[in-house]
Amino acid sequence: MIISLFIFWLYKRLGLFVCSLMSPLILLNGYLVKAMTNFWNPNISLIFSFIFFILLYEYIDKKSNKKTVISSIFIFPVLAIIAQGHFASFFSVIPSMIFYLIVTYKNTIKYLKYWILGIFLSFLLYLPYLISEINNSFINTKSMMSKGYGVSRIIVAKVQALFLFPTNEMSSHYLQGLKNIIEFWTSSPSYIYGLIFLVLSIIFSLYCLINMLYYVFNFKYKAKTSYEGTILELSRFFILSVFSTLLCFNTFKFGEGYFHYLYGLFSVSYSPIILFFVQKENYILNNKKIFFALVIFLILNAAAMFGTIDRYVNRFERNSSNKHNIYIEDFLKTKEKY
Repeated sequence: MIISLFIFWLYKRLGLFVCSLMSPLILLNGYLVKAMTNFWNPNISLIFSFIFFILLYEYIDKKSNKKTVISSIFIFPVLAIIAQGHFASFFSVIPSMIFYLIVTYKNTIKYLKYWILGIFLSFLLYLPYLISEINNSFINTKSMMSKGYGVSRIIVAKVQALFLFPTNEMSSHYLQGLKNIIEFWTSSPSYIYGLIFLVLSIIFSLYCLINMLYYVFNFKYKAKTSYEGTILELSRFFILSVFSTLLCFNTFKFGEGYFHYLYGLFSVSYSPIILFFVQKENYILNNKKIFFALVIFLILNAAAMFGTIDRYVNRFERNSSNKHNIYIEDFLKTKEKY
């Protein structure tokens, strides 16, 4: 439902062109597919990050004061839900939002009463989890805070996840090193077709990232449309989130963590690609060769992702699912005896 809402919002806000090209990249993303098919707390953070994206865009856009007010009220309640998905959100997306509000303090002050209301609502949403933690002597909080205990070296959060999320990469369960990643694609039966499109998707994502960095740090550049200006500002938030995450993980010695620690920023990681499509829309539409090449790439990439997801499920999820089914059956049989 949330993803459908986001795709519809993309269409209404950025048009058919951007929506058509972004939809297959988002809907066939390995991490999103896993999040939509597995009930796991961190997956809540990933899915609700798309609501956060919508609200942040509408807050930045300011075409409608009503939408800006609504966004100011509901951004932190959504972040509270994201935080219930994973505690690491307090060291990534939440401080990123706080830092952004500080940097843009003039606008923050203008809507300060709505932000305060939103923070109060977020506290109410987070209260059940907080009560649970109090009743259990803060066992989860202590567990998370102890991850970097006794570590004196500089801790670098796995912010590379933010650059890999929009690609065909989906190695959260087998990422131990480059060797493990290569084995996933080359072990019998090999899937070289998928590996090729993994590389191509990384190259495309890297190009969009470089494009974004060029325009974000080109202070003389003026956005040609309001949509482009808003996505540029979202891109600045994306860059800020990288640095704030690195700062918080190291300051609080949170440990390096895993990719799912940054699920709260999942949707924001698509900012470079969205910016590229917004900026190049007219150029691509007016150049038939580039347009058809892009369409063919997306179709072939979709086929590659179907195979990649099937390979992933067969290698990692199927056995785990069968084990869980056995546990459930045993539990139900035990209940029937009583």
